[in-house]
Amino acid sequence: MLNKIPVKPLDFINDMSKHNLDNFFGFALARLETPRNDPNFIPIAPYRNTMGRISYPKGLWIGVYFSEELKYYKKSGYKITLLSGLPFTYEYPFTKFVNHFYEIKKKC
Repeated sequence: MLNKIPVKPLDFINDMSKHNLDNFFGFALARLETPRNDPNFIPIAPYRNTMGRISYPKGLWIGVYFSEELKYYKKSGYKITLLSGLPFTYEYPFTKFVNHFYEIKKKC
């Protein structure tokens, strides 16, 4: 609840080849690729196929993902290429709420 929450969409970006994932917050059409040289790699990125089923593939595919998920996948070894995206402004709307009740809980 203390993480960034998307609030307002900004202008759609058709070509994200010059954008860096680390500076992007929003939803993106991205190309994901698992490491090819690691046979022990366990995939964690979901993919919904045309039949509506979810799998966790190895290899190369394209899908729509939230930027914070993509950052985690990148740390886990995936190669991420952003294709297009919808950036959002963000806020931390629950900070005061969470901190208020955390202080009450600490006293109990």
